[in-house]
Amino acid sequence: MTRPAAAKILCALLLALPLSAHALLGFGGKKDLPVVSASVASAQGDVQLQQAAAPGWIPAATGKLLSSGDALKTGASGSAVIAFSDGTKLSLGPNSSQVMERLQPGRVEVNLSIGLIEAWVKKLAGRRFTVRTPTAVASVRGTEFRAEVDASGRTTVDLFGGSLDLTDHFGNQTSLDSGQRIVADVKAGVAEAKPVPIPPEVKPKPEPAVALPPPPKAEEGGKKPETAPVKAEASKAKIVSFTGTLVITLADGKKISVKPGEPIPDIPPGATITVTDGVAVVASGDQAMEVKAGTSVSLSPEGTFTTAGAAPATTTEAAPTETTTMEAPPPPKPAQEMSVTSPSTP
Repeated sequence: MTRPAAAKILCALLLALPLSAHALLGFGGKKDLPVVSASVASAQGDVQLQQAAAPGWIPAATGKLLSSGDALKTGASGSAVIAFSDGTKLSLGPNSSQVMERLQPGRVEVNLSIGLIEAWVKKLAGRRFTVRTPTAVASVRGTEFRAEVDASGRTTVDLFGGSLDLTDHFGNQTSLDSGQRIVADVKAGVAEAKPVPIPPEVKPKPEPAVALPPPPKAEEGGKKPETAPVKAEASKAKIVSFTGTLVITLADGKKISVKPGEPIPDIPPGATITVTDGVAVVASGDQAMEVKAGTSVSLSPEGTFTTAGAAPATTTEAAPTETTTMEAPPPPKPAQEMSVTSPSTP
């Protein structure tokens, strides 16, 4: 048999193989994104949990598994530790509020609207870990850092190990090296913020010694592991940042008053956002607007804003990297977000 004839036969055999066989042979196989689980590993004092699927706050129980959309808040005497099955841990300080915005294959997003959080993020190939605040977003790889948000939304980040890139909702970016601190204001973002050495009195906490949740179980028959249900991405506006007080009026006439530090709901099409005092930045898709006191902005069914007196701005989302990145905020929570991304393992 000639070589050209043999090559033709081999190609025909490969084309006849099912896709599963192609994957086994290394042809066309797509690597599954990593999946992790998260739980309340420790809850001391006043710690409350609000599950995405249930209204109202309940005491947070140690060992409780968390899903996308679940929120935790602590009182003056409260503190909590969230543990992930890959070894990543988050410590939530007193008077803090955070939301597990996404817990999906390849992506974890945490939103800190007010208070203090300390993070020990482990390396995990293909997983992006982000922590968002009202001022910025961070992506991390094997990084230890802490972020603190005050009532005005100002964010202070101390990086104890690794590297960190910050991006605000104006598209400004900056980087931190180990041992550096940055303080970012909601209105100015990171444009005027300069990295400085961490004050000598600020020391990293020891990593909490807590039990990790079991990894998501694989279903029988080699199916993909169980994960929390992923909500469909609807056309909703997001409150990127705000000071003062704002009122959200839904299409049915229901009004929701929101103040800094409180959980911010999604803004569905047909809703109107009115800033009674202070200033807010709202975003939908790649559109962003600054809304000043006494001004209202409405979200159309197509997901665009219509308003009088709002100054348009462009919102940029940082591309996922393998370094710690603070990026502009997406879902309905504080102004921006801090996202921690765990890049691929060397």
